Amino acid sequence: MGEIRSAGHRAVLLGGILVTAIVLLGYGATAIAQEEQKPLAKDQFKEEVTVTGTLIPRPTLEAMAPVTSLDVEAIQYEGINRLEDFLTNLPQIFVAQNSSVSNGASGAASVDLRFLGSQRTLVLIDGRRMPGAGASSNGVDVAPDLNFIPSALIKRVDILTGGASAVYGADAMSGVVNLILDKDFVGLKAGVTGSGYQHNNSNKEAQAINAARHFSYPTGSVFDGGQAEAYAAYGANFADGKGHATLYLDYRKTSGLYKGQRDYYACDVAGIPPTRACGGSSNAYPGRFLVYDAEGNPAGNGGGYTIDPTTGNTMINWSSARDAYNFNPLNSIQRPDERWGGGGFIDYEWNKHFHGYAEVMMMDDTTNAEIAPSADFLGSAGTTQVNCDNPMLSAQEVNILCTQAGYGPNDIATVLIGRRNVEGGPRNDNLDRVEYRYIFGLKGELAKGWNYDVYGLQNVTRVASDYRNDLHAARYQQAILVNGDPNDPSTWHCSDPTAVAAGCLPMNIFQIGGVTRAALDWLTIPELFQAQMKTQLISGKVTADLREYGWAFPSASEGIQLALGAEYRKEFLNTLPDFVYQQNLGMGTGGARLPVNGFYDVNDLFVEVQVPLVQGARGAKDLSLNLGYRYSDYNVNGVHPTYKIQMDYAPSADFKFRAGYNRATRAPNVGELFQPQAQDLQGTVDPCAGSAPAYSQAECANTGVTAAQYGHIPENPASQYNNLYGGNPHLNPEKADTYSAGIVITPSGLSGFTATFDYYDIKIEDAIGALFMNDIINSCATTANAGLCALIHRDQYGSLWLTGNGYAITTNVNIGKFERRGIDANVTYSLPIGKSLLDFNLIGSYFSKVFVDTGIYQYDCVGLYGESCGTPAPKWRHILRTSWSTGPATLSLAWRMIGSAKQEFGSDQPALANPDLVPSYAALGADVISAQNYFDLVVNYKLGKNTSLTLGVNNIADKEPPMGWGWGPNGNAAGFFGTYDAAGRYIHGSVLFNL
Repeated sequence: MGEIRSAGHRAVLLGGILVTAIVLLGYGATAIAQEEQKPLAKDQFKEEVTVTGTLIPRPTLEAMAPVTSLDVEAIQYEGINRLEDFLTNLPQIFVAQNSSVSNGASGAASVDLRFLGSQRTLVLIDGRRMPGAGASSNGVDVAPDLNFIPSALIKRVDILTGGASAVYGADAMSGVVNLILDKDFVGLKAGVTGSGYQHNNSNKEAQAINAARHFSYPTGSVFDGGQAEAYAAYGANFADGKGHATLYLDYRKTSGLYKGQRDYYACDVAGIPPTRACGGSSNAYPGRFLVYDAEGNPAGNGGGYTIDPTTGNTMINWSSARDAYNFNPLNSIQRPDERWGGGGFIDYEWNKHFHGYAEVMMMDDTTNAEIAPSADFLGSAGTTQVNCDNPMLSAQEVNILCTQAGYGPNDIATVLIGRRNVEGGPRNDNLDRVEYRYIFGLKGELAKGWNYDVYGLQNVTRVASDYRNDLHAARYQQAILVNGDPNDPSTWHCSDPTAVAAGCLPMNIFQIGGVTRAALDWLTIPELFQAQMKTQLISGKVTADLREYGWAFPSASEGIQLALGAEYRKEFLNTLPDFVYQQNLGMGTGGARLPVNGFYDVNDLFVEVQVPLVQGARGAKDLSLNLGYRYSDYNVNGVHPTYKIQMDYAPSADFKFRAGYNRATRAPNVGELFQPQAQDLQGTVDPCAGSAPAYSQAECANTGVTAAQYGHIPENPASQYNNLYGGNPHLNPEKADTYSAGIVITPSGLSGFTATFDYYDIKIEDAIGALFMNDIINSCATTANAGLCALIHRDQYGSLWLTGNGYAITTNVNIGKFERRGIDANVTYSLPIGKSLLDFNLIGSYFSKVFVDTGIYQYDCVGLYGESCGTPAPKWRHILRTSWSTGPATLSLAWRMIGSAKQEFGSDQPALANPDLVPSYAALGADVISAQNYFDLVVNYKLGKNTSLTLGVNNIADKEPPMGWGWGPNGNAAGFFGTYDAAGRYIHGSVLFNL
């Protein structure tokens, strides 16, 4: 079904591109048929310059706000097909949703600027909004999907900190990533790229811990994870140069790469020392069985039982070290993906007053998020009953599950079962995302010195999720309540006559090899989820150079410049989970997903003024002031203004100083307000579980543990605990103050040298986010805070993971304060050497503060990583690229450096420190992740006038990522994948044509 839908979407996409071509050509023909006019002067149709961070087209084109710009060669030299990977390599950007996410994937790719979340990073195309990634069964992602960007047309990437909210909207709180496209070229551009990973699986420690658990692991050299892309773009002028049109088509195919293909990811590294070991899940094969008596107390062996593999139908005591299931191998390092993109751009200038333009962009992206097989998740889906006269039970199993727990032969015993569906294979979430972007506008001159630009925009994202190979919870329970003659399997039948009529067959999970394909087919259930996110926007502005009217300071050569306008934007979110999702019938998808139909709109009025105060004077080459104000009226929570003030001062051509202050008020977005609430796995520890809880009985009682449960609550060997996440329609806006100051150095005595150093300080209050489950539990236990303790819901066994009734509420709230402070550096030097050219470029970022105030704890995560801080936030990251060009050849070497990070337990901050654990981490060298250095080499050669060849190797040394613990962001999940090179040596090549 998913393949049919994808094929249909691609047909629509290709048809849409054809229609676009016809429309554009028709538009051009219509324009040509207009009354003939004199051709415009050549310089009237020259390329338009996009200045990121301002609405005013300054003649000097010098930004007051800190902007880092990268041209297309920087992307080409990295050889990276996915824009998300290129951007995440930049020092200012941290990992968000990406191609490595499997469990919890939205299928999209986004960026997180300044470690403040992708929801506060605005991504634009030529200064205008992109489609949001949409929603999936795993949640809502309003951040734009970078897969939408056509590789063929990227001309420049600008990264702006501060000063963005008054210009582009309050959701640019941490800054803007502005992708500038090359839409004005003439001719044909085309390219073919290919890449893959080579790695030597020779990690002796990883192989040893897998061998100790009898887990399989790869060895030797491999080449895998192949990626290929082909694109073409055609641009042409028409109507004697008064019009221009561009068409493009882009295709990318990516192979899947899984953790089982790397020895260092072959298992989930468990817990804390004395020695590293492979961990796993209690939902194992052939199963884990926890027995409870009629009063709900643990019976027999508190750790539960499993089936003895030597007999196949008797039980032995469960051992996490021996029996836990290794779920790692089937999870992704790189999801398989297929993407089509296409569209066109056209503009036509009838005269200087009327210049029309239109843009149509489309994308269809299909990816498969594969994870370990589904399971009967230890009762969380409702399988808690086993009848004691069940013919599938051996006599020894009846004794353990029933007799020893006080049940009679005709009773139904309470047994929590954790059994992995290895017979059925992995779960697959087939995610198909279709995105459209339409822009139609008109611009031109109103009067001398006055210009206007009015346009309408619509972004549409449709997501379809086809989740396969899950198990039906109610049917599973019916299939293990069985009657019949123990000695005659042909008489075995499901106890419920209604279930029998519906096709129920006995599911013999009490004997190794007892599950039949027919029984499994009745239990397997597909789950479907559809969603649509839509943005509608109408925007209009006028700009004026008031020097034409005498509005200029006598001391300045430029006049006062003005931009003012209005904008209306409406954001929609619609989700439609099927009946299975809504009723929470699937065992492997968490809690119920309910449909959502929500929207918000905002009316904006904005103004920006550029005031040159002094120019061309001795000691003041340029002194200018920039002011901006945006009035935003949201239908959900009222009026919230945004404003900025910036100034730059250049005493000479050699130096420029710039500084700014920006206030932004960001209303909650459609996802934060309306995301469906559902259960997930977030917490990593329950300090009140286990035979020796970390907290006292009184402290655990604060979290809901009874005296009888204390010391008898099982720990989760996979360190995964239930949380209830989702939206909150009662959120308040968050406010941010951004301060920036910097220097631009362009010494006239050192030709080819430029350097910028910019300080920033971003403070956010009433930050929208979710409390971390670990923090909720710890604070409740130690402070007895009634509000926090009310967020903890233990199940009848005192657990936060055994059943779906145990969880902590972590839905969106206004949690407190964030602050990010640091310095960005960008240094470039071009040095001619004879007929050759030597280029140096350093992009670096220094973090001095990553402050978090959750309302429970306060801590600074600079240089730390861990349960509260999340993925590493090193003090320093940089990329230094050195390139040597001679004749048709360019050789370039890049040094990517990610600074060291210390385990937060070793911090001296009370909210983070845990000195008792530091020696254990230190014993394994895990108290500090050392600085990671990667070196990339590329050669580019021009094969004649119109063709170039690029060959390169990234991570030349095949450096492996740090070996993390657990499945979370600091272990084998996407956090480390986005921070460090995950798959080994990356080899790439491309051929580009410009005709």
